[in-house]
This record gives sequence, C-alpha cells and structure tokens, in this order.
Amino acid sequence: LDEVHNNKVTHLHFVPSVFELFLNYLESHETDRNKFATVKYVFLSGEALSASLVQRFYNIFDCNKVTLHNLYGPTECAIDVTYYDCMPIDIDPVPIGKPIYNTQMYVVDKHNNPAPGGVMGELCIAGVNVGQGYINNPELTAERFIDNPFGKGKLYKTGDLAYWREDGNIVFCGRIDNQIKLNGQRIEISEIEAVISEADGVESIAVVINKTAGRDVLVAFFTGECENDDTIREKCLSKLPRYMVPGAFVHLERLPLNQSGKLDRKALSSEYIEFAQLDESEAPINDTEGLICEAFRKILGKESIGRYSDFFDLGGTSLSMISLLSEKEFENISAADFMRNSTPFKLSLLMNDRKVENYEYLEALYINEKSDKVMILLPFAGGGAEAYSSLVNTIKENNSNISLYFIRYLHSAEECRKAANEIAGTFRGKEIEFYSHCVGSAVAIQIIRELEASGADARNYFAGASIPPAKPTRRNIWNSVPDKLLKAILSKAGAKLSNLSQEVLTEMLKSFRKDTDFAGASYCEAEIKIKTPVTVVISKKDIFTRNYRQAEKCWSIYAENIKGIKFIDSKSHYFQSDDAEVLANQISI
Repeated sequence: LDEVHNNKVTHLHFVPSVFELFLNYLESHETDRNKFATVKYVFLSGEALSASLVQRFYNIFDCNKVTLHNLYGPTECAIDVTYYDCMPIDIDPVPIGKPIYNTQMYVVDKHNNPAPGGVMGELCIAGVNVGQGYINNPELTAERFIDNPFGKGKLYKTGDLAYWREDGNIVFCGRIDNQIKLNGQRIEISEIEAVISEADGVESIAVVINKTAGRDVLVAFFTGECENDDTIREKCLSKLPRYMVPGAFVHLERLPLNQSGKLDRKALSSEYIEFAQLDESEAPINDTEGLICEAFRKILGKESIGRYSDFFDLGGTSLSMISLLSEKEFENISAADFMRNSTPFKLSLLMNDRKVENYEYLEALYINEKSDKVMILLPFAGGGAEAYSSLVNTIKENNSNISLYFIRYLHSAEECRKAANEIAGTFRGKEIEFYSHCVGSAVAIQIIRELEASGADARNYFAGASIPPAKPTRRNIWNSVPDKLLKAILSKAGAKLSNLSQEVLTEMLKSFRKDTDFAGASYCEAEIKIKTPVTVVISKKDIFTRNYRQAEKCWSIYAENIKGIKFIDSKSHYFQSDDAEVLANQISI
C-alpha cells in the first residue's frame, strides 16, 4: 500500500485468493485505506470470483471512484479475452463477461455445435489473439487448436465449462477435468463450491477429494465468519443431490496458495485433512436415527455410521436398498422416498413427520418445479422404483428440464384405467412422455390406450429393452422354470441378484412371474393400436432382444406410429441402471 500511495498507482491486478487477503487487511486497518486513494481500477483474474468479495470491496470503496473488473483468459490467447464490470448488487455466479475487441467467444457442445443460452458447454476462443499451438507438442496442439468452424483462423478449446446469460455475459462454471467420478457418480466440483458460497458468512470455498478411512471423501474447506458446519451442510442438502454433498466441512483462517498466488488444492488434499470431522463421527440424536443407523450397519456391514452418513456414499446399491426396505421398520418408506432421503437424519424426519401424497398410483422420483415436461417410468417384471435410481441421479446431475414419476407394475385393465385418469388429472397442460422397461411395455400400452380414449395423449413413448410378441399367448413359460434356473437366466441378462437374501429373492421371483402373467394376457387383448409415437431402445447384445431385427414389425402390431429403433451398446438387459447416462441421451433427457 505504501508503494501504491507513493507512486500514485491507478491500476491494480489481483488473483481472487490474494485479493481476499488484501480485503482482510483493509477491513482491519481502516487508517491505511487512504493509501488506496489514487487507484481507479482493480482487475481480478486467474480464478473464479465470488460475489461476496465484490460486495466486501464496495463496502470499503465508493464504486463511483474506483471500479472492480472481472477478467478471464488463458495464456494460449494472450491472457485476458473477456471482461465484466462488477457491481455492488452482483450475486453468484459472477460472470466473466463479454469478449474484448477482435475476439470471439463460443460455448459449444461435445460435437462443437453452439450450445443454446443457459446451457453449459465448453468455452472456445477465436480471434487475432489466439496462438498457433504448443511448441514441440503436435498432439496437444491438434486437440486444442482446431480450424475455426465459425470463421477464419484457429479456435482454441479451453477445457473450461461455461454458459451464456440472457444479458450476453458468459458465466464460468469450472474445468471439464474438474468433473470427477466418486462412487460411480460424475461430480462437478465447481457446482458444489457455488452452492456453498451462497451460505451466509462464507468467503472462499474449495472442495477436494481426500482418501480417508480407506475411501474417497469429498471435503469442503471454507473461510469467513460462518463456522457452523450444520448450516452449510443443510444448504448443500437442500440444493444438491446427496452424492454431491461433502462428507466433511473444515473452516480455515485462509486457504493455502501456491507460488503463483493461486489456490493450492494439492495442499488441501494432504496437509489439511487432519482438520476434517467426517459424518460418521456424528452420533444419532434420537431413537429413530439410532434405529436407522443400526439398520445401515446390518445391511452394509459398516460400523462407523452417523446421522449424516449417506447410504449410497457408504457403498449401498439399489439392490441393498431393496433388502433394507424389506425390513419392518421401513415398510412405509418407498424407494423413491428413500432415494431423496438416504441419511438417518433425513429418514428420521420423514418417518416422524410424514407428509402423505394424494397419489394412488404415481410416485414422484424427481421434481423440476419449473418444467412443463413429465416422464412416467414403468418397471420391468419383478422391478420397482429402485431400478431407476441411476437414471434419476443422471437426470439430477444434468439438471434436465423434466420431472420423473414412477408407476408400479399394475395387474389389471381397471388399475391401468385408474392410473391413466390420475395421470391425466395430475398433469393437465403438461407434456407427458412414457418410458417402460422390458414387459413393462404391456402396462404402458394399456395406460396410453386409456389416455387416448379419454381425449388426453402422450407426446412420446420410449420402450426400453422390449420387443412384444408377434403371436401373443397367455401361456407364461416362466411359470414352469424353477427358481434356481430363473435366477441364473436373469443374472446372465445382467441382474445383480447375488447379494439378495433368500427371502427377498423368492419374493422378487414371485413378482416376476405375476408381472409376466399380466403381460401375456395384456398383449393378447391389444386390439386397438396406440397412436402415441413409439421409439424402441434395445441392445443387440441383450439375450432377451436377440430378435432385434423384428423389432419394428412386432411393435407395429401394437402401435400405429413407430418413430424409430435406437440401439444402445450395452451388454446388460438392465441398461436403465447399468448404462443410465447413455440411455438418458437416447431418450433426450
């Protein structure tokens, strides 16, 4: 500050991490602020800027006398290529702004096509300031510096994620390589950091993965006046899927910086892990939480389970969830409820103060309040809502503009009629789509036929892993197959049955036979073809759809409009679980 004052400096440039230290000093040394009097412009770049730093700066300085600007740019493009004039009213995320003169910015999808406004994609740069490549590294040059498909010269693919705001400013969303896999789920670190930064009193935030107690754990390190871990955790639980909520929250006086003045994530991953207090150490605070923790221990074989421990983070699967929900204590908890409340803390609240939904057939799996589009999911024989847990998590992760509801396997035309009426009444004015798996298509056809007969309709129907019989018969071959052989057949198709208790397995195979009984009868009674467009999604490797060449011919018996046959490259008949991300792309959600 003495140097700034003595040399009448008018411009200052900071990395946000260092800028926070600078603000800390000015806030505690008011008499030194006069040394800042000659400064007119402050530029920030090199890291994501939080709105709290902008507000703290303008709480000290008059925005009419000194202005704050957020810049963005990589070395490959002569550094800064966008600018944003920060205002005291800015909220997170603070944009990186608009392109500078002679520079073009693009946000593209994985095929290098422009992404629509508000949709995240890779940030790319074109213009006179784009370099020609990397010295002595032709492979990386070819990957990152491509011919500009939108104009002349080169287009530099930054590897950064971003989207366009309605006002024409770009919002930076983190690195593509910051997308990590944890317990089978893809996680965007910057999305977690953005949510935590919204908590009152949080200044800076960094989320890293630490290997603790033999497994990978998300740990959030933060600075600021807020030291209440529960407040931040509840913020995360309210806005993020549970698998993205950190297992530990650690308050630090300051985040470590490397020699370049940027955040040192490597140091956080190693040196500071000793401060972390993981969820498992937080004991249950009431009898219900204690009961749930004990049930988790029994099913998962884990000893260290606390009130915020997540069933799926601890290694739970959809199959072990079935075993858990078969216990008497959980008889009133549906799979959909469990997926939304998979910690002892949340389950306890659900059990003690349950809000009963007025649905007889529908079960909400994922609700997007802003969406006018609904997809109804129907199960395969012997399956339930838990079979869609991976697909639901994929939809949440992608922030898809759709709500998902589940209907259990039905067993009569009357039930299908009532379910159709409930769908029509509940979703009046919304776009309705259906997805069924395997012989769930029999139920789907019945419901869609009832909808059409009542004057309602569905926009699309996606039939997964299903080719209905060309010559339907009421004879159910599965009734003559012994349990042991049926288990072997289903396991070969991809069903993961080895961890099920004998009691649960027996009940599941019983349901399988009952469901396929109804499917056979339903196909035989399919006299009227449905008009809703049908898209069939099948795998050539699926042992149950080896007759895939007959798919369109067979489906034309039951539907007037076969929109197309899509092939999914999956070895599993149960690709709605094993290849959920691929399936989501195939059915455009």
